[in-house]
Amino acid sequence: RVEIELWYRGEEVARRAAEDTVRGILRDAGAEVVAAAARPEIAYHAVLANVPMSEVERVLADGPDAIELLKTDSVMMVSPSSAMLVETSDPVTAAVAFDGATIPSGPPRVALLDGVPLANHAALDNRLIIDDPDDRTAAYGTAQRRHGTAMASLISHGDLSEAEPPLMQPIYIRPSYEPQRVRTRAEVVPGNELLVDLIHRCFHRIFEGDGAQAPAAPSVRIVAIAVGDPARVFVRRLSPLARLLDWLSHTYNVVVVVSGGNHSTTKPILNAATLHDPKAIAVDAARSLLETARHRRLLSPAEAVNVITVGALHADGLDVDLPDTVIDPIATGLPASYSPVGFGFRRSVKPEVLLPGGRQVFSSPPPSMDTGTVAVEPADNPQRGPGLAAAAPGRSGELDAITYSCGTSNAAALAARSLSEIIDVLEAARNQEGDAPFPDAQYHPVLAKTLLIHAAGWHDSLAQMRDLLGLTGQGVRRELTRMLGYGPVRGARVATAERTRVVLLGAGSIGKDRRHTFSFPLPPSLAATTEWRRLTITLGWLSPVNVHSQKYRMARLLFTPAKDD
Repeated sequence: RVEIELWYRGEEVARRAAEDTVRGILRDAGAEVVAAAARPEIAYHAVLANVPMSEVERVLADGPDAIELLKTDSVMMVSPSSAMLVETSDPVTAAVAFDGATIPSGPPRVALLDGVPLANHAALDNRLIIDDPDDRTAAYGTAQRRHGTAMASLISHGDLSEAEPPLMQPIYIRPSYEPQRVRTRAEVVPGNELLVDLIHRCFHRIFEGDGAQAPAAPSVRIVAIAVGDPARVFVRRLSPLARLLDWLSHTYNVVVVVSGGNHSTTKPILNAATLHDPKAIAVDAARSLLETARHRRLLSPAEAVNVITVGALHADGLDVDLPDTVIDPIATGLPASYSPVGFGFRRSVKPEVLLPGGRQVFSSPPPSMDTGTVAVEPADNPQRGPGLAAAAPGRSGELDAITYSCGTSNAAALAARSLSEIIDVLEAARNQEGDAPFPDAQYHPVLAKTLLIHAAGWHDSLAQMRDLLGLTGQGVRRELTRMLGYGPVRGARVATAERTRVVLLGAGSIGKDRRHTFSFPLPPSLAATTEWRRLTITLGWLSPVNVHSQKYRMARLLFTPAKDD
């Protein structure tokens, strides 16, 4: 099965003629057309088709000119249709108590486009609004409802090992995946649909409704999508799905949270002679991952410019002793071995932030291997972890089982949870007498996005990674930006202030060639002192996009920081 992307033509007659040409070529080759879609908003036109294996073999043997499909002027690109979700670990008996007393209320704020969850799990009962117009549920057995269950659990409760309070709003779930028939622990995009068309339909139903039906969840302000397409590794050109998410996030004024994509087969190369020296293997692993960083690029749609792309930290809340059969060579709190490395479109910072994704451990080499180097293999998470703890369907139908897993989708779920908590703070804020008007609710999505990134920073990671990687000179900042983005999110600084730290918010809508000035008086307690002060400014915005321009993003904002006076 392949996705055939056509050169987009502005006139419908021309699009129809190009599609008819491709359909004729496919018919003559014995191929089957499964679906087709055109989205003028992002200049996208594609056909999903089953191509005979004989056609593929001809290309492999004689090159792309061997088949008519790859020679026609109508076709821009042909790629495998394989947007695969990360596999989940097997469930274990629950070691946590679920809070069933606090039931969420009100309209949903977070939407999750993922697999079908186990709605009556003890961690999720009465916490989900499942909207399944395509009846994806029919394809799932109870034991297969893994990824959606885990993502909903992480958004609602966070890492269950941390025992955090649950969100106070229900989560809107739109099932968008189905079980993979061969690999029982994997879920994939439905094979009879183009992913771009599926995601567009999901957003349209949420915010505008289907036909005469009212919008399904117009209160949603955050949309979480945990998918990375291994056939669409980002190299300069934006993927159609990234363009779609950019357009949707601006059109509907929502924060879209996307996982950076997993590179789960990454193998750190370690020195066999120092495998029992934790400091030595941490250096070896860090430098090995830096050398192979070019193989861990962003996976579509992580390169989108209006979304928050989330990478994973090698961290979780589980304190567990590892068996002798596995090793943990990555320093806790640094980027995970499976997390992608930036940059993004036009060298933008991607992924913007890092959150815990769970620790990936590796199989310990045999004792006989004591010289040279060895590429250690990722190991299945032990039954007791490590990893982020999340709800899971039990092997025998238990409704309180959990699973330990790692992945950038975990980190994206935690980001969606943090964004919802930020909007809680914004909605609770009230104007005090004498204050400037607090930003209107229409600015809550972009403020939440900006405040999450504002809470990120390199801090301890800077010195730690510089030492591990042996970086010096002018290349330090570039390399660390590529691997850390804006840095790990510090939970204690997410939309919070302290006695010696103030957070100031401002928001508005701005037009071309306009300037906004934000000013505030220096407090008297600081005006008469000579103590050091730090002013950190974070500017965020949602931009309209122009898919016909090389600049693409139509709004470019800058700020001039305050002077010493």
